[in-house]
Amino acid sequence: MASDSSTKLKVLCLHGYGESGNLLSVKMRALREQLVNDVEFYFPTGPIKLSNDKGQAGYSDEDSEDSFDEASTTWGWWRIDEYGDSQTLEPKFSYGHLASYICKHGPFDGIMGFSQGSNLAANLAMFATLPKYQEYFGQKQFRFGIFFSGYYRALAIDGETHEIKLKMPTLHFLGKYDNVLSTESSTTLIQICEDSQVLFHPGAHQIPSPNAYVEAAADFIDFFGRGDWPVVSKKISLIIPTPKPNALASSQYSSMNHLGSNNNHLEKELISKIVSRTSKNGVNIVLSNLHTFNEYEEILKKRLFSLVITDGQEPKSFDDSVHYVSTFKQALNMLKARENSIGRVYVIGDKRLLTLGLMCRCTKRIIAVTGAKDKFQMKPPVNTVSHSVPFLEYSKEWLQAKSSQIRQWTGQNRLKHLSTDESGEPITMKLQMWERL
Repeated sequence: MASDSSTKLKVLCLHGYGESGNLLSVKMRALREQLVNDVEFYFPTGPIKLSNDKGQAGYSDEDSEDSFDEASTTWGWWRIDEYGDSQTLEPKFSYGHLASYICKHGPFDGIMGFSQGSNLAANLAMFATLPKYQEYFGQKQFRFGIFFSGYYRALAIDGETHEIKLKMPTLHFLGKYDNVLSTESSTTLIQICEDSQVLFHPGAHQIPSPNAYVEAAADFIDFFGRGDWPVVSKKISLIIPTPKPNALASSQYSSMNHLGSNNNHLEKELISKIVSRTSKNGVNIVLSNLHTFNEYEEILKKRLFSLVITDGQEPKSFDDSVHYVSTFKQALNMLKARENSIGRVYVIGDKRLLTLGLMCRCTKRIIAVTGAKDKFQMKPPVNTVSHSVPFLEYSKEWLQAKSSQIRQWTGQNRLKHLSTDESGEPITMKLQMWERL
């Protein structure tokens, strides 16, 4: 992504009830720092003061937000006790407030919201699809939306509601232990989004801890923030390799069931058989990042079109049989140009590449080789592969394939293989697959 300030993405972030823009900025510090060279985040504070004056409505002064005491002053976009379930809500103060803010700081490429802010963000995204309100707010259609502990309730504007399906890509973070909004309540927002992805985190009604959301949110913004991505007609399959310990993290893996040399050979043999299985449509293509290609080089150069994404790194050596591109988007463009002469398409790589691959709607299948010392059991069933593909855990969009389906697709009759780990302990390697509903 670009680092020139004039080309940075601009994202509007709306806080929850009883908070402020500054507070949300603090909670999203990790994401801001991750994307500091590529994205500018904006945090307006709601115009309704909720403390010190018993909820008297009044506009906050954006130029002097730091002057008020956030420990004793909280803000909202409307008072939740002023509207019953049967009443139509029209937060005029907030509309005027946002229109002025967007006029000064916008327009914006993306929108984010937490709790009450997510409801306002979703409605604002709907209004921004209508020419009349594009002019009023000074805001074009958003490219993407990210919602934390979100929900949806239609808000009125000019006395009317406009319930429109949101076609922009959306990412939804839900807390497993949210005691403020149930998953069913959050489903009301997910259902109005046509292109939604859901990620659960092990928290409550909150912005999750950085390691639970930063990488996924950053990749989502990276993927959808800049223009349209190539639409490839070929269905893509992700292959998730078992994570290997590295020198820096060896102590963290000391108690984990990672691959030994026997398993490493077994895994590569299985992957080689799957990706090189002949297709009547043409030669198979495998997309990988540079590190993964170096690890699996001996199998990715056999009877395959190998496409390596360098992502700014310099290959140690260049091979005429390998095609190098700088970004995942360039890889998709090459796939699109060759899609009439290729067979199956696979993506194998690190967590970031797999997450980007999963965001493509043309990705329909996930294949994993996993290992366990005991009888293979997973609750939830994707727990051991969620290290690489966080969207897979708890997802209702992916269905675990039956053994017969795995055999038919991969051509492998044996789905379980007995081996040993580095300490000599017996371990069961299992081939698994999920398909997108």
